[in-house]
Amino acid sequence: MQLTIEISDALLEDARQIALHDGITLSELVEQGLRLALHKDRKAAGFKLRDASVDGRGLQAGARDLSWPELPELVDRPHHSRSCAATRRGRRLGAWAIDGLS
Repeated sequence: MQLTIEISDALLEDARQIALHDGITLSELVEQGLRLALHKDRKAAGFKLRDASVDGRGLQAGARDLSWPELPELVDRPHHSRSCAATRRGRRLGAWAIDGLS
């Protein structure tokens, strides 16, 4: 099938050089490019990130003023010093300072 398309002179020259280097025709190069583009679009459209948000009120008062590097230190503290209701019930949660997880 024949098709007429308009592309920039610079793009056409680059495509000709690549086709020549690869030992294929310009038509074969264009077909390869179209196949790659169509495959990429199909592959990208197949993934959808699920909504994993939680209903909560953010960080608890004891963790609100901490920096990101300080938050993991709270997880490493002994069990009895934590203030999260979920850990008081015996569950160990890595993100214990987030309201709404318990």
